[in-house]
Amino acid sequence: MVVCWGVPAKVREVKGLTAIVDFGEGSLKEVVIAVDEVKEGDLVIVHAGAIVGKMSEEELTGYLELFREMVLSLSDDSEEVKRSDRELHRYKEYLGVRE
Repeated sequence: MVVCWGVPAKVREVKGLTAIVDFGEGSLKEVVIAVDEVKEGDLVIVHAGAIVGKMSEEELTGYLELFREMVLSLSDDSEEVKRSDRELHRYKEYLGVRE
């Protein structure tokens, strides 16, 4: 079984068939646009150098909650869980997602 993992990002600039996306804290990358109607400010999922989907703030929040649940299931270290919660909160703030 093969599982693909997409990474959330925010579109900073659209350049024809490509876009500059920000994965957080200024981690920018030029990627191919593989979905319709991508515009600056959109929240997207990037996989293998391509935008493969757009998402709402609510969908992103659910996606990040999945990351949190994985940390909880893999760690019994409460400090690690707290650190993960802080990082996810910071990431959401950076992408402009309201709590």
